[in-house]
Amino acid sequence: MKVKFTNPSQVSHLQLSKLVSKDELRPAFCAVCIDLKEKCIVGTDGIMIVKYPIEISESDTDQERFIVPLRYFNYLRYMNDSVKKDNIDLLEFVLTEDEAEVYFMNELVFKTRYVQDVKYPDWANVFPKENEKESLPEIGLSMPILKRLSDVLPKTQSNHWRFSFSGKRKGVLVTSADNASNVSALVMPVELPNQS
Repeated sequence: MKVKFTNPSQVSHLQLSKLVSKDELRPAFCAVCIDLKEKCIVGTDGIMIVKYPIEISESDTDQERFIVPLRYFNYLRYMNDSVKKDNIDLLEFVLTEDEAEVYFMNELVFKTRYVQDVKYPDWANVFPKENEKESLPEIGLSMPILKRLSDVLPKTQSNHWRFSFSGKRKGVLVTSADNASNVSALVMPVELPNQS
């Protein structure tokens, strides 16, 4: 079994480390999901979900998801500084039967085993579908969560993001306003105090 993909959003270890949970009692939230069906890398802490697009160049498996430890995206620490800055787009990510690997110009840079015995949350079912949108009078969003969100989203040319609301108790979909990025995120709302 072999899957090859690239990371066009160039999501970094730093961004993912600010996104995924640090709670070792919830191991699925401490890991990162590579979802081949939805063609994305997914990170969550249970409150916020962000998906980053991937481009799959080769796949000979029916398996839809691979759960990798966060360190899989810390490959830059194994590369010299000139490579890091100028040639990051030449990285290729490979999933094999037992390991997740990172290659630079066909040379192995880093490899790690998958996270075992963990079921990743069914994240795709909580993202709102186009036909589920309804008008909302108001919704609460936590400023610390929005600050974290700004740390994990890639910088776009205009740096503007669209917030789409689909229900009072449903997550808020965040997408690039200028379509400069295919990255999208889902932020769960907070309960607002009654103002009577």
